Amino acid sequence: MPLYEIPRSIPEVANWDKEARAKVAGASNAVVAEKFEPGTYTWKVSVVRTGDPDTLVCYHWAESVDAVVQHAVAGGFPIDFEAIKEVAEPDLSNALWTMGPGNALASDKAAA
Repeated sequence: MPLYEIPRSIPEVANWDKEARAKVAGASNAVVAEKFEPGTYTWKVSVVRTGDPDTLVCYHWAESVDAVVQHAVAGGFPIDFEAIKEVAEPDLSNALWTMGPGNALASDKAAA
């Protein structure tokens, strides 16, 4: 499933407190649960880019751009349709290491 980058211009988003972030996250998760079949839409992560205006950049796995737009419209989330883009992800299936507890490489712990 493709990963999409979804920039959302939201004034002062960098100043949101934990409660405000949790409210938006809950609304997003509710839309996913209500509108999409399990495994067809997943919110990966969101990051804040400060600027004028601040931008909340969300990364979602979705079957299509149409699904991303449907999620935004159903949740009342701001969206710039022109700015949505598919993001390439690295293939880590052949990685020789994994992260272990405490952010140490698991292979380092085995060697110790």
